Amino acid sequence: MTDVETTEPARDSSALADAVIAALDATYDLVYVSYDDKFTREQIAALVRGDSEKLWSDTMDWESDSRYESCKVIIEQEAAQVVRNWEGQDASDDGQDTEPYTFEPDYGLHVNGDRVNLISASRLEVGDTFHDPAYDEPGDEWHTADSVGTRDATVHVYTPTAVPDYTDVLNDLLGGGEHWDRVREAIEERDSGKWPQELADNSGRVLLRIAIDSIDEDHAYDNEQVEAAGVLERLGLDADEHNLREVQYVLDNASPEYSVLMGYWVFGAEVRQLFDLPVEADTMIEIDGPHLYLGNPFAGSGFVTEHALHATVTVRRDELRTDSDAFGYALDEVYGGLSPSEFEADLRVRSEQDATNAAQK
Repeated sequence: MTDVETTEPARDSSALADAVIAALDATYDLVYVSYDDKFTREQIAALVRGDSEKLWSDTMDWESDSRYESCKVIIEQEAAQVVRNWEGQDASDDGQDTEPYTFEPDYGLHVNGDRVNLISASRLEVGDTFHDPAYDEPGDEWHTADSVGTRDATVHVYTPTAVPDYTDVLNDLLGGGEHWDRVREAIEERDSGKWPQELADNSGRVLLRIAIDSIDEDHAYDNEQVEAAGVLERLGLDADEHNLREVQYVLDNASPEYSVLMGYWVFGAEVRQLFDLPVEADTMIEIDGPHLYLGNPFAGSGFVTEHALHATVTVRRDELRTDSDAFGYALDEVYGGLSPSEFEADLRVRSEQDATNAAQK
């Protein structure tokens, strides 16, 4: 039978990279989002109108920098831990073939620098260092107790050998290059990717304003008498007492006989809810309880209903706009100090069944 010589695998930067990858967690949040990090007004506008290219291009540098720094820290920490493990393995493998020393009754030895006699040798503990007076010369390396036998006064010792230094291996990996990139890619594959949702959660509410086709620029009321019932009929809404009162309030303040009035739906929504909407342009969105704005945003005039109308309106996904991103002056610029929470409405994606029922009416 021929003996087969086995060789320990090389502990180089490639092996270190492999060990780091094997030790990685299942997931990481590589892009850190602080409690006060949020989308900017321009980014929210891009999100609302479904302009993904604009949204991600605006956040690309910030995301990339955060990813890189997180990967760098993870690689440094994990690689250092692997090296510590290697050093521990080397130390535990050292000195396994040493022979025991047996002390005679009149034998003297030094334990941690103190001379002891055989009668007190039972005090020797694993890890204590000592000189063998019978064989060691002054200046020789001290021995370390590996195990202690008190009955026969036998002490097993070993002389530590040099533990390999992996500093160059560690620096080689952390210096960048093929193996560093390999680890970074493995980490990025484990990224949770939650940062956009977290930014959306932190961004609160936003005010939206959507043009109404039946009262748009080409179908505006132009210096004419307008009745509340007529407005509701054009909008396709019930002329109940509440709706009539709300529309009449707007007309009384907007003075249609002396101005141009266009119509807009106004409502507030959570940025996170808008983020979760499908991105397809033809997705139909239903809005329960919007406010009605009649006025001329190009001139900064008009009024908004005091309360939400009894209405459910449907718009296309690509028609959604923030108030500041819609044409003309934003309502907040006209009124000042408006809060999206004052215009709260329910927002949902229209189901296929709802679409079918609407088509059959």
